[in-house]
Amino acid sequence: MIRQRTYRKLAEHLRDPLCPIEFLALLAFAAKEPEREHREQIRRLMLQIIDTRREHIKLQLSFKTTNEFDDNNDKSIDYTLYPEYSLTYLLFFLSKSPAFILHDDIEMLHTMTDYILFLLDSLLLRCDTTVGLFYKGLLRSIKSSEDATLKLDKEEKKDASQKLYVLVDLAYVILTQRASSLMICRANSNVPLPEMYFKKGRYNHLSYLPKDFQIKLKPITTTTTVSESKRIEINTDTTTTIASNRKRISEEEDNKEQKSPNKKRKTSVKKRKQSQSVPEHEEKSSSKKNSLSFLKI
Repeated sequence: MIRQRTYRKLAEHLRDPLCPIEFLALLAFAAKEPEREHREQIRRLMLQIIDTRREHIKLQLSFKTTNEFDDNNDKSIDYTLYPEYSLTYLLFFLSKSPAFILHDDIEMLHTMTDYILFLLDSLLLRCDTTVGLFYKGLLRSIKSSEDATLKLDKEEKKDASQKLYVLVDLAYVILTQRASSLMICRANSNVPLPEMYFKKGRYNHLSYLPKDFQIKLKPITTTTTVSESKRIEINTDTTTTIASNRKRISEEEDNKEQKSPNKKRKTSVKKRKQSQSVPEHEEKSSSKKNSLSFLKI
């Protein structure tokens, strides 16, 4: 109950588009909740938060395009408000987990995949095609930086950076499997990182994932938001009304046909009489013509 309340409070704060995106990364820790209903509820809340933030950013961009010549239009949109930017904080928080002791622990890496997947599945559900550039630049910039919160020996810094780099490699593998079409692009640019957590360093091109580590991702379980569920209910209602109207019309036509068999018989008899009267009339006209021709002779 306590965890559920904390997640709900986080979701309420995140509905404000100006709330720091770090809290969205904290919602991803609900991936290991024992109750499935609770997990799905938090996932729906995450989807609503992501949709509201994307709409807010679109409104800001449209306002800037319409007011290009305004003097107050010099401020650029804060990149930290983007929902995709929450991946940086999630990877940093996971690297600080006390249970994550060794960077090559395969069992622990599988648990880390669950946390990363819980966030990425909701981010990749309704994303743009250019998101792959952002993710590649983001992972590249994390791989070329160091932990700014540590003031320890070189060995401890090395262990901490290895944990962070393993998670970056793991996120890259998950993105290539989940959204292979988005990750085809080449990204050489870096995304700026929060200076509170990261500081610049050299780019590390090594892969820290163990050779025996393999991932088989499950398909995405689609969850609908509140607006989508209302749309689905409306569509189902319309289809049921259309089907019921069609059935009613067909039943009425069948009843009419059953009630009026005599009319069909009368019309058929009339048609037969008319068809029989036509040749008799033709015979009478032909006999008159023959008599007239005989008189002329």
